[in-house]
Amino acid sequence: MNRYPVALSLALFFLAFATGVEAKGENDEKSNPFKILSKRIAQAWESGDYDLYLPVHTWHNRLMYDSSHIKQRDYNERPWGFGFGRSFLDEDGDSQGVYLMGFMDSNNRFQPIAGYNYFKNWYFGESKDWSAGLGYTLSVTARHEYNYIPIPLPLPIFSVRYRQVAVQSAYVPSTRNSGNVLFTWLRWHME
Repeated sequence: MNRYPVALSLALFFLAFATGVEAKGENDEKSNPFKILSKRIAQAWESGDYDLYLPVHTWHNRLMYDSSHIKQRDYNERPWGFGFGRSFLDEDGDSQGVYLMGFMDSNNRFQPIAGYNYFKNWYFGESKDWSAGLGYTLSVTARHEYNYIPIPLPLPIFSVRYRQVAVQSAYVPSTRNSGNVLFTWLRWHME
């Protein structure tokens, strides 16, 4: 199956989304989600605190793979790599940021990813040292199977944080015998 037309369509959609298609309305600043997103990305990039990222594990959902497919392949589940970003806590205590990360993918090939992330945070205790977050990332990646053509990759993400250190994960859904990976990394927020 040739996936280039699909990847190209998704890339064009993501490009239109990221550049901010104008919305008609009385108050464009508040009614246009693209302008709001652009403002948050700029805020993270210009005034957010620095973050370091360390990919730690890639789990392949064995329920989504045929046993013969698993035996044929030796998937890399140690995604050695590194990343950095900038993030801030907004007025509601939620985390928003931008990042760039590179790591070794399931086939032990280099894979870059860059994007924006948002976490709705729930805090525990009066000190607010502990929190859990649920959100999404709007990212772009590139893989060797597609000759490193940029591919949009919006994903659900979640986080558990203690002070400045967080364990964060994204689930990459796909079809049978492909994708269906839980990708986990550590993030150190440098205040």
